[in-house]
Amino acid sequence: MKRMSNPLLRSKAALYFLCVAAGISVFAPACKKDDKDSAEPAVSQAEVATAVSSAVTNGGVVAQTEQAAQTASLYIAARKAAKATTDDCGFSDNGEIKFASETNATPYFSIDYTYNYVLKCDANQSFQSFNFTFAGKTSMVTTKMAIADTSAATFSVTGLSDASNSLVFNQAFDNKANLVSKDAAVQSFYSVLKYTATDVTVDKSTLQIVSGTAAVKISGTNAAGKSFSYEGTITYKGNRKAVFTISGGSSFDLTW
Repeated sequence: MKRMSNPLLRSKAALYFLCVAAGISVFAPACKKDDKDSAEPAVSQAEVATAVSSAVTNGGVVAQTEQAAQTASLYIAARKAAKATTDDCGFSDNGEIKFASETNATPYFSIDYTYNYVLKCDANQSFQSFNFTFAGKTSMVTTKMAIADTSAATFSVTGLSDASNSLVFNQAFDNKANLVSKDAAVQSFYSVLKYTATDVTVDKSTLQIVSGTAAVKISGTNAAGKSFSYEGTITYKGNRKAVFTISGGSSFDLTW
């Protein structure tokens, strides 16, 4: 049997991804606690939230998640239409996604990702999971900051049967970023972020994240070489919203 070509390349999935990725996220304090420590931290909680927001929403975790959901949904629909699925067990594919704003655009955004996936089946030869990997880099320039990062991610996508209304993601995402300030009120720093999510759900009809949580660890150094380290949790609320809560600290709204 002739196998289906990559649905990402046959459809408008790539355009869908770029539209999601090009959206610039914003964050705002959801609730703030008084900092009673006399010493100023190397990087503030608000500054850390900027790094988390960029890594998660600006072409990062959210865009990759929704792209993976789109690709999985298209592939399954195509195979069902062909009324043949069992020989697709073990099918794999790969490709590249690139996008860039106009050179002088403000904000400026670019993305360059490579990806691959493999379809796994259970003992009954039913679709069990899509296993995705992403790797690449993004950059964003606003009036206040220039951010350049690299990232690598792995996703296991389950919930593929008709009985499930949602796709379920278990994810690991690593991000390294240079955040260079263009505003005297904001400092430059380097960050390393580790994101681990368990059972994040994506609605099959809208292909948007509707619920789930992820643990976040972020560390790095500021321009003076002073180190920082934070841990926190991201809670997805649906409707393109989430909350990043720093352990023992403040919470920040994330939108995309």
